[in-house]
Amino acid sequence: MSIFKDLREEHGDIKQSLKKIIESEGRNDDYEVFSQKLIAHLQGEEKYFYPEIQGVGMTDQAETARKEHQNARQVLMRLQGMNGLEADWQDNLFRLQEILVEHISNEEKEIFSQAEAQLSSGRINDITESYLNLKAAMIGT
Repeated sequence: MSIFKDLREEHGDIKQSLKKIIESEGRNDDYEVFSQKLIAHLQGEEKYFYPEIQGVGMTDQAETARKEHQNARQVLMRLQGMNGLEADWQDNLFRLQEILVEHISNEEKEIFSQAEAQLSSGRINDITESYLNLKAAMIGT
């Protein structure tokens, strides 16, 4: 598996899980699992993927992606302090969805194709292995 395939699959899972959470009422186990997986995803990209694309001249793209991650984390922090019954719970979920959909679109339509062209297959394999190991350590997958 390559990092690009794994990230694309995770992006699909993220969008689908968040949609399910938005359609449910209040905070539940689905949200807890989602937030844990999302945090692992964000950390993995930041630790292993973005430094590599910066190294091949994609500094602006990496910085933009990191800012999008920070915006998502800010909303996650607000959600963490809620029990799901507050009036703005849904508003925050919709804001998170908006941030993540834009971020995912930017990565999949622009960053991934450029990175695939710039990174050697050896580097892609190394990134993939490191990313999957971090994810496994954080969430057991």
